[in-house]
Amino acid sequence: VWFYLKNGVPTAPTEQIVADVAVYFYYPFNKVSPFVRTSTQKIYRLISAQEYNEVVKGMSNSSDSSLNEGSSNDSGSTTKYPSHDRKVGCVPKF
Repeated sequence: VWFYLKNGVPTAPTEQIVADVAVYFYYPFNKVSPFVRTSTQKIYRLISAQEYNEVVKGMSNSSDSSLNEGSSNDSGSTTKYPSHDRKVGCVPKF
């Protein structure tokens, strides 16, 4: 359901370009027509943990709300997500 705007047209990103474009989605989701915005949907942008941390840092001096770019695996070592893995999003509860 996520897309980038190519000449103003919602387009599914490819693995090759997803790191270089702003990625969006309409919410509430419409899985049948994910690129067509209805009057009840709002547009949201996906951000990385790094982008989120920059926003939070700009809002306050607290690091309590920061997110990690990776996670620990079974052996306890940290794994890094690819730079284009934007799993952070904020969708308001209606």
